[in-house]
Amino acid sequence: RYGVNRHTVRSAIAALVQEGVLRAEQGRGTFVLSRKRLSYPIGARTRFSTGLQGQTSERHIALLASSVEPASRRIADALKLARGAALLCLETRGEA
Repeated sequence: RYGVNRHTVRSAIAALVQEGVLRAEQGRGTFVLSRKRLSYPIGARTRFSTGLQGQTSERHIALLASSVEPASRRIADALKLARGAALLCLETRGEA
């Protein structure tokens, strides 16, 4: 039906059971285990890695885009830079 060998599927399920993602019960089926919820406090100086410290070892940050842009008046004042100073802007996505 899906064009995948059943032994391949069984091996994949066994690997996911081993990783703790699935639970297999003979005669009942295979079930997805709930993931541990992470506590992530949000504040003025929140940092992704610090916020998740001690909760998970699986963290990844992906760079989505980067550009050089002139500092707006508000940002230049906050960072104590000249207005229009070149700033490196990074757009990232953090995953845990």
